[in-house]
Amino acid sequence: MIKGAHFLSRMLFMLLLAHFPFGEEQSSSIFSSTIKNFYPSFLDIDLSYDYSALPVFTTRLIVDDDGAFRFNQRMSSNGFVGFYHYETARYIRFWLAPNSQLKTSFDWQNPASSIRFDGQGSNENELLNSIDANREVLLASSTKTSQTMYTEALTKESTQINSAFKAGHISFEFHSIMSLDAKFFWLAKGLESGQLSPEDVLSKTKLSNSKAIGSINYFRFLRAYGLRAFQEKSQEERYNAFAEILSEGILELFWAYDIRQMSQQEEIDFSLLNAYQLYSNRFNNKALLAYAHKYLTGLEDELYRVNTPITKDLVLVENSSLSIADIVEKFKGEVLFFDMWATWCKPCIAEMGASSKKPLEEFIKDKPVKIIYLSVDKDNAAERWKEMAKELRLNSHNYRLSTEQVKEALNYLGEPTNIYSIPRYFIVSKEGGLVNSRAPYPSSGEQLYNELSKYF
Repeated sequence: MIKGAHFLSRMLFMLLLAHFPFGEEQSSSIFSSTIKNFYPSFLDIDLSYDYSALPVFTTRLIVDDDGAFRFNQRMSSNGFVGFYHYETARYIRFWLAPNSQLKTSFDWQNPASSIRFDGQGSNENELLNSIDANREVLLASSTKTSQTMYTEALTKESTQINSAFKAGHISFEFHSIMSLDAKFFWLAKGLESGQLSPEDVLSKTKLSNSKAIGSINYFRFLRAYGLRAFQEKSQEERYNAFAEILSEGILELFWAYDIRQMSQQEEIDFSLLNAYQLYSNRFNNKALLAYAHKYLTGLEDELYRVNTPITKDLVLVENSSLSIADIVEKFKGEVLFFDMWATWCKPCIAEMGASSKKPLEEFIKDKPVKIIYLSVDKDNAAERWKEMAKELRLNSHNYRLSTEQVKEALNYLGEPTNIYSIPRYFIVSKEGGLVNSRAPYPSSGEQLYNELSKYF
């Protein structure tokens, strides 16, 4: 089994499912929160595109040490603000209105019972929190699902939403989108569990619904329907079948959502690349293309690892007394490209991904160039270093440097020995001379290849 779903794991990101009709005057909304038992120092924010629930614009938000954060967002209509943490698989969403100020506080370990609201939209958010919490409890406690259970759950939610609206507690916009959200959430769950057939749901709703694109559960419903109704069809045939049912605008949004969901499966779905290629051939919306493409990076790395075996060229050396000069002498006659890295260095590992590493390996193939990997990991990370060297397919000589060897390497590069940054790349000529102490990154592509070509 290839664990690819969580190549985005350990990453906390925030879905700001707000609406942005361009060209209209927009009002600034302020959202602030204090979260207990929340360890990351930042949130990655995805902003939704136009009137859909799909996030496509990404930025980063700093969270204080005490868990407090705040952001201003110009909005012209209502939308959802959602938090999703891949490692704990916890999702929390909020409702945000234009020109509003909403404050929240909650415990990340137990948000449903601890959350408090203050400001415009408090009533909507209390209802939203209640609905989402009840869904989680019901699904977790139900050992056996049935069509009746889903029907009763939908009826209960609809009654709850309608009662709040009639009492004047929630806005018309919130009532409208949550009524659709409830409907498509439970229809999706029914399809996913097998308790509802495609024929059952067609008797309850139309597939194409432009008013529902503000709900992420509408796209979840469409995906569940397609996997059941078109299960005998190929991926391309499935999309073509949807093209006959959905408007072009809804199809474009659904397709992007489908790519995201494929990327998050427990096992890598290798048809994801094909889905993106079909998508990019049909649509030219740059924002949605960028949104869909960002889910391919981890898949490309997985495919590279699957198709690239660990070879006898992968040599692990540690606890040696070799200096950089000794290593240079050992491989004299070849141009040496040194890569200083560590297992904890995310930028280092990103440079070892398929999009950077594979083209570099293809470029140096049959050329007198050798990559030498220098790890600065401490002794307590020795086993992790060995595992990652194999996982990343570093099929060359790998050296784990001691503290003294790191200082010696920095001295070799003419750098202060008390401070350094990685990743760090340098080039040594065939004659053994240091010719570039700060070589271009692998991701620079032609810039690096041109530099290496000087020394063949």
